[in-house]
Amino acid sequence: GEPTMYCDELARIFQVIRKTECHFPVMNTNGMLLKQNHVTELLANSPLVMVNISRHHYNDDVNAEIMGYNSSTNNLSYAIKSISPNRIRLQCNLIGGYIDTYGEIMQFIAYSHHALKVKNIAFALLTPLPQGSYYKEEIIDYVKRHSVNLDDILEQIGGNKHFVFEKYRGGVACY
Repeated sequence: GEPTMYCDELARIFQVIRKTECHFPVMNTNGMLLKQNHVTELLANSPLVMVNISRHHYNDDVNAEIMGYNSSTNNLSYAIKSISPNRIRLQCNLIGGYIDTYGEIMQFIAYSHHALKVKNIAFALLTPLPQGSYYKEEIIDYVKRHSVNLDDILEQIGGNKHFVFEKYRGGVACY
């Protein structure tokens, strides 16, 4: 679930991290509660090396449509500035009809860099989900309908000398 919903427990986890030799503590958040000062303060003073924030579009209204809640750029910018832009990674899912082309990726990068002052950005494809599993049918259908073909995007990125290919393993995912 969303870790920032449980600030007391999160503070205790941070105490444990400070006492151990955790090499690269990272937390993932949907960013919904970052506008609350106590959450931002907790993260700003945390032992976390990186806070991954899910943000799937540069337009606030479109992002709200995707995420199911409104997380304004102003609120997110304030939280990022308080935590430190160098400790933030924006995680953007490539979703057909939204961020699904080289141009849209470049728009998201420009937004991240200029509006939020974040330079660490990860893009991920939606993972195909198996039929007949515990996932709701509408989620499986959404992923199928909104898949993105990465080949053309990677070809354009490969031709741009400003990009550097890096591999990153986070949990069970590779980026």
